[in-house]
Amino acid sequence: MGRGMEKIVRDPLKDSPAAQFGLMISGKTMAGAPILRQTLIRGLMESVVSIFDWRSASRCRLPLLCLMGAVAACGDDRVSPESSHEGTPPGARSETFAVRRVAWETAEEPVDDSRTLFHWSVENDPRMWQVEAPRSARVLLDEPGEASRTPWIRLAGEGPRRVRIEEALDPALMNHVSVRLAAPNPTVFQIALTRGDKTVAESSPISLAPAKDPRWVSLPGFPELSTSPASSLEIRFVGSAPSVAIQQVKVSWVRPERSLDGEARRRLSRNENRDVRHAILFSAQRELVAHATTTADDELRFWAAFPEVVRHRPGPSTSLQITIASQTQQQTKEFSWDSPDQGWQLIRCPAGSFPTGNLELRATLFSSSGVVSPEEALWVTDLFVVPTDPNPTRVLLVTSDTHRADHVGASASGVQIETPGLDGLAQRGVFFENGFSTTNITNPSHVAIMTGQHPRDTGIVNNTTALSPDAQTLAEVFHEAGFLTIASIATQHLSSFSGLEQGFDVFLGPNRQDNYLSAEQVIDDFLAVWEPWRDVPVFVWLHVFDAHLPYRPPQEFADQYYPAERDPFDDSHSLLPRVQRRGVDFQALTDLDYPPAMYKGEVSYLDAQLERVLTLSEFLDSVVAVTADHGECLGQHEIYWSHDGLYPDTIHVPLILSAPDLPGGKRLDRPVHNHDLGRTLLDLAAVAAPFPGRNLWRDDTGPRPRFALSAHRMAAAVTHQDWHLMLQLRSDRRKTEHQVELYHLVTDPECRDNVWDRELARAAQMRTALLRWLDQAEAVWQGQAVVLEESDRQRLAELGYVEDASASPVSFPDDCSCEWCEPFQGE
Repeated sequence: MGRGMEKIVRDPLKDSPAAQFGLMISGKTMAGAPILRQTLIRGLMESVVSIFDWRSASRCRLPLLCLMGAVAACGDDRVSPESSHEGTPPGARSETFAVRRVAWETAEEPVDDSRTLFHWSVENDPRMWQVEAPRSARVLLDEPGEASRTPWIRLAGEGPRRVRIEEALDPALMNHVSVRLAAPNPTVFQIALTRGDKTVAESSPISLAPAKDPRWVSLPGFPELSTSPASSLEIRFVGSAPSVAIQQVKVSWVRPERSLDGEARRRLSRNENRDVRHAILFSAQRELVAHATTTADDELRFWAAFPEVVRHRPGPSTSLQITIASQTQQQTKEFSWDSPDQGWQLIRCPAGSFPTGNLELRATLFSSSGVVSPEEALWVTDLFVVPTDPNPTRVLLVTSDTHRADHVGASASGVQIETPGLDGLAQRGVFFENGFSTTNITNPSHVAIMTGQHPRDTGIVNNTTALSPDAQTLAEVFHEAGFLTIASIATQHLSSFSGLEQGFDVFLGPNRQDNYLSAEQVIDDFLAVWEPWRDVPVFVWLHVFDAHLPYRPPQEFADQYYPAERDPFDDSHSLLPRVQRRGVDFQALTDLDYPPAMYKGEVSYLDAQLERVLTLSEFLDSVVAVTADHGECLGQHEIYWSHDGLYPDTIHVPLILSAPDLPGGKRLDRPVHNHDLGRTLLDLAAVAAPFPGRNLWRDDTGPRPRFALSAHRMAAAVTHQDWHLMLQLRSDRRKTEHQVELYHLVTDPECRDNVWDRELARAAQMRTALLRWLDQAEAVWQGQAVVLEESDRQRLAELGYVEDASASPVSFPDDCSCEWCEPFQGE
């Protein structure tokens, strides 16, 4: 398609709802859908609809939809020029150098020698059960659900509750506990083995979503590596659910891979390494088989690790044996471990060391002594067929959490800060001076970046809703295009239950003991797995968290912005209001200059760490993007050390883009949204695949309204033609419901002078557009609510996140006559 056609499908009305609401249908429901078709539909719709006069278009919606359907039915499957980088023809990326993944399958089922050691039921032996509960006198044998006629023990009352069963137990003979219970409310419980007052073994907390009907909950691998005898088993309810009921408990020995086969390709967390991979488990009684087609230039690679659930650790003589057979040749290779606790090990069969063509590979556990324990098992990831690629495509996305746009040296904003790493990237790429995020909270913003979908449409507006498995992520698109995908993440809430690990071959992040990791740890974790994969197409996501509270930079960076001899807690300063002393480290603060100085120190520190990756030779001539999920208020608008609200301080973010075909040292001031990064990165990597969004570099259609939705849907904002309007959707401690603020960003860039009443017509127009945009929300897929353990809630609270479960969609009644709505009734 030539440049002439590109002009035809450009957006004729820059302010139209289609430009904002988008007709891009992303996600797995749209696999293979043509981008051109969507662009034509958008152009047709925008030629008849204006965002500021949506009602006038209502009469033509039906014929318009019919016309859209006709266009959709006759389009082709090519990517439109608007979605492709200039100079890179659609589909230009060669499949020759794509990483090919082959799934292992189990060759045969082993003998099922699982055995039940104990099975306790309330119905059969109620006297075995000892109960402690806040209202233990009210504990009764009853029936929690109509489907069951079996007696239960109900534990009523909030607070710690415990059920104990006295029995002599040998942890070395058991590795599986199952509990049948009913919990109509979110519930957290633990299993423990005790001897007297001493806890011999204890599981991690298990979170259960509400369910009225009874269910079995299993703990495979419990207890882990405990050999001390126990005299009782306890079920401890540590959550605040008002009522739970329990009926049966089973203690078993189960062959390890049988215990976990139901979660083949499961997410495997290696706590020692903060490492999650998709893998399959197999034991000594079983073979894995894979079929692959290779050439003489291909190498075979995969990761393997001994699971933590294995009771008897393999000896030094145990190894992994791989047999590779073609039609004419067969070769066997062995791989051993220095220790079963080594974690993930990379298994490599270099090109030229094995037969080629159509191959069958078989994996078995082998021992030179001739004896392999039936409990020995191994995790293995998919098999990677890696071609020899002289110049693989590499894509690096960096998200710097809570990073203000003006805290980059290259921004020339007047803020005195040193960021040589980011400045160097801007020097060899494009610096977008007017980049906004879609929201002011971490997980929803990252979901928007990784899916190309606005939080308005994803429905994810807090840090405790996981990304739906139905969503299509940027990592999944790169994964399907033959890229190795690696992520190294800094925070617990973004990694452990966000759902953003979808599509990543390697997902590194905090373990259960870490709240967040420093930028140094994030980069160290990435570099530890990066070395052997420098020769393949790769998509890397690095997330750093250091610019977020609590602002604790290393001393050398703290001293860079705050004199060492100065005491920020000196009583000679006047005591600040408590709201200004927000944060664990600021409770006795008396100097308002200290937190912004520490914030600068954190930014310079994370920049120094990122420079370790940005200056790697592999990324000097690759596709690289740096942005932030949101900014931070450092006292502006009387918001201290927080990203509350939707002022530019909290949604104006850094956005730097570098690629081989982009000019160096280019600065663009056109307004852009960073959730368009995904589409842009795919285009720059020449990946022709459906994905929502616009190409940030090629989009020259002019300014269009940018919309933002705050955490928990408390507020919404629209920025257009140098004006910024905010609308409070629900009351909070600072603002009342329906409150309006309007700022002129040219004469008042710091948003100090609210002119809504002096610019009532403009405010009414933008307010109406914002409300219509909110009403046009499309549920592209539903996020999944996560039941948080108390420790997770405490970690979020320490970082300043107070979750609001009432964040439901907000609608404005047309006849609202409150003090804020009444002035707009006639407009």
